[in-house]
Order: sequence, then C-alpha cells, then structure tokens
Amino acid sequence: MGKMFSRPESRRRAPASGGLPRNPLSKRYLRYWRRRWARDGQRGATMLETVLLLAAVVLPSYAIIQLGLRALFGHYQLVTTLNGLPLP
Repeated sequence: MGKMFSRPESRRRAPASGGLPRNPLSKRYLRYWRRRWARDGQRGATMLETVLLLAAVVLPSYAIIQLGLRALFGHYQLVTTLNGLPLP
C-alpha cells in the first residue's frame, strides 16, 4: 500500500541536505562539488586575498614578537651579568 502512493524514481525530491545526494560516489554528488569549486576562478582569487591578508597581519606580528623577545633576552643577559659581579 505504501508503494502505491510513493513518487517514481525520476520525480523524487532531493534530500534535505541542500540538494546534495547522500552517496558520495554518485555522479550528481561529484558534479555538485565540481561546480561549487570551479566558479569562474573565484577560488583562486579568494585564496590570493586570504594569503595577502595573512601576510599583512602575520609578517608585522612576527617582527613585533621578535623585537619583544630580543628586548627580553637583552634584559635577562643584563640582570644575570649584574648578579654575577663580585660586588659586596
């Protein structure tokens, strides 16, 4: 009785996961991801923007951290040298 009211295979609705089929090996699944990843070169542009943004943030941060560590190391050397002096 349940078969009588079910839709034919060709007219079934897509799954609730945004139109993505459940079987990861199906042609429809692969076609979906290929279309999503190859949209007029936008993937490369986004990657370039991300790399440039990271470079603009990471490189100055690295320089500032190195400068701070150098200052702390110099201070440590000064203090240990003064503590090692044979003064009364």
